[in-house]
Amino acid sequence: MEQVGYREWKDTDQFSLAEPRSSSNSWTGGSRLLLMGCWATLPRYLVMAVTLVLWGSLLSVMLAKGSETSMELGLLQEEQNRLSTNGSEMLEQLETIKKKLETMGSQQQESKQKLEALSTQQLETIKRKLEVLGSQHLEIKSQASARSEALRRLQDEQFRLSTRVTKELAQSGKALEDLRGEMFRVVSASQSGNASSCQPCPPGWRKFEDSCYFFSVTTLLWQEAKDHCIEQGAHLVIINNQQEQNFLTQNDGKGYWIGLTDMDTEGTHQWIDGTDLIFTYWNTGEPNDSRGVEDCVMMLTTGRWNDFRCTSDSDNWICEKKQIC
Repeated sequence: MEQVGYREWKDTDQFSLAEPRSSSNSWTGGSRLLLMGCWATLPRYLVMAVTLVLWGSLLSVMLAKGSETSMELGLLQEEQNRLSTNGSEMLEQLETIKKKLETMGSQQQESKQKLEALSTQQLETIKRKLEVLGSQHLEIKSQASARSEALRRLQDEQFRLSTRVTKELAQSGKALEDLRGEMFRVVSASQSGNASSCQPCPPGWRKFEDSCYFFSVTTLLWQEAKDHCIEQGAHLVIINNQQEQNFLTQNDGKGYWIGLTDMDTEGTHQWIDGTDLIFTYWNTGEPNDSRGVEDCVMMLTTGRWNDFRCTSDSDNWICEKKQIC
């Protein structure tokens, strides 16, 4: 370079350093001129070296970035491959699950059909069994009804026979008492020159006219009371007139069974010896056969008669038998 030029650059540089900066624009313009002047004064090989260094640095940076990008792409590719593999496996698993679900659905449908068929068969079987049981129940019910009716008829027949036997026994007992009394009177008359003599009533019995009466202190059913009197050679009391009724009314305030009943014919009362009812002493409104079960007669504490249930065990009883004379 020429000295004139060098001096001018140097002077300019010194001037620039010595003077205060008036503005940023003037300084920038000077810097650009200075740099351009520097580049213009540098040797060409140096410029090329710097350029190569810059390009090398840029290439190194780009290669580094490319390598990093390549690695990221590799990682992304591996991730994609892994996801693809997992997706394939998941698709296979889903396909397997789908097949299993289809198989289970088929099995469920088949089981449902079998269950419906089985339920239908069982229902039909149960229905047939119920029909058979229903028929058997009706048959058993019919047989039970027939047997119940037969038993009722047998009981009625037994009761009628018992009543008939009771009447016959009472009649026989009365006839026997009459016969014994007549025989006793004949014997006594022949022994004492026609004088009359009678045996006294048994202990615990009360005498009225030519009969003896037993007033019980316990209670029994009507049939049991009747049987007890028969065992004593007597019968349930038969009331023939008002005088006998007045005698019987003088009791100790108890109710007593008497020998009157309508067991043979409902509404038609007879004495147990078969004689018809002539003298009556019914209570007001009696006999009323309440609820259709009052077939026996008892004497109230007032002496009045009342039809009552034969199965009641709340009444005493009165036995009667002829005094032996």
